[in-house]
Amino acid sequence: MIELHNISRIVGHADLEVDIGKEGVKAKFKILNDPRFIEAIVVGKKFHEVPRIVSRICGPCGLSHALTSAMTIENILGIEVSQVVKLLREIAILGEVAENHLLHLSLVALPDYFSCKDIFELAKTKPKLLKQVLSLRSNISKVVEAIAGRLIHPNASIIGGFTRLPSKEKLEKLRDILNESLTPLADLVDMFMTYSFPELEVTNDLCVCILEDYSFIGDKVILSNGKCFPASSYQQVLLEEVAPYTTSKHVTAEGLPIYAGARARINLRADSLSEQAKHHIKMRDVPFKNPFDNVRAQAVELIHCVYDMLTKIEDVIYLLSLGGSRRPSIKITEGEGVGVSEAPRGLLIHHYKLNREGVATYANIITPTAINSRHIEVAASELVRTYFYEDLPLTELECYLEKLVQAYDPCLGCATHSIRVSIKEV
Repeated sequence: MIELHNISRIVGHADLEVDIGKEGVKAKFKILNDPRFIEAIVVGKKFHEVPRIVSRICGPCGLSHALTSAMTIENILGIEVSQVVKLLREIAILGEVAENHLLHLSLVALPDYFSCKDIFELAKTKPKLLKQVLSLRSNISKVVEAIAGRLIHPNASIIGGFTRLPSKEKLEKLRDILNESLTPLADLVDMFMTYSFPELEVTNDLCVCILEDYSFIGDKVILSNGKCFPASSYQQVLLEEVAPYTTSKHVTAEGLPIYAGARARINLRADSLSEQAKHHIKMRDVPFKNPFDNVRAQAVELIHCVYDMLTKIEDVIYLLSLGGSRRPSIKITEGEGVGVSEAPRGLLIHHYKLNREGVATYANIITPTAINSRHIEVAASELVRTYFYEDLPLTELECYLEKLVQAYDPCLGCATHSIRVSIKEV
């Protein structure tokens, strides 16, 4: 039995156990975060309260939750938002994805890259590099804050749009800030493309993401086996199951483990990347088959997101020059709806039902880490099968396993899910 307790440098708390026995290798990825029952909390709340509540699921990706929630409710109420709002939402999510990737690459991957035990040792040995990374993160965060109000738990995103729109002058300043970041950003991405990982390939699995080009917002989902389905049909394709040893559900598709996130998006939509991002993967084999390659995929997406933000900012500046953007009126109706987006760590699904008073009567949320949890177990089992019998020291194998979990960039607060417990007297 290999046991990793309190895996370091991940968002939340988790253990990994790998049992090596006569029946083969079996891994258990144990998410230990306490369930906060967010889905139960929103039941009974008015529709306009729901996005603000669900953004509290997560700090790093609260914007994705808030926007996906708002879009889900708009689907139920038949609200059509303006093109300016659609573009600003895309820019905000692109910024959140880029900011999350940058933090993961710098706080999690960089110390290993320079053989440092943690970020504090890295700060001593590579202070200039770390300052550069933090400066890039600050620049990207300014864009998200200008649109969503704040980076953590956004307060300007509402159903139908935003409480206020950034001015043309503000957007021009943000554009200039991002343009100044392009050269150091490209250097950072080049560095990560040369990062070495243990060799590993998981077979007999699937990956999943939104279908539309390289958009982070859409209404159709695609699997790597070519199956495409509307978001509203997710329950016919994705199976959620309770695992007794973890506070996260497991998600599979057609009986197979699936993964989401940067690696899945690039594997399924590399042709739609920006030209600048394509430049960084032209010497690499795509699709990325190694789970560790999620780190490289995040680096590529980082450069794509910033260039796409610049393109969309120009589009918004042009549209704002033509006139303002009116917020749509809201008429409360009973109904059911599903919304999807690509959060930093992958496909995010929100599903609600509202009654005729606009009160939520049902909520279900599937997060990227819930999707990835079962795949982490399969990959960990395969890694042990690959290296355990090659006389690799146990401490090094444990290090491989910890890096494997870190490569998925799990967000464990997101993954925790309420479980109904029924106690019967016998």
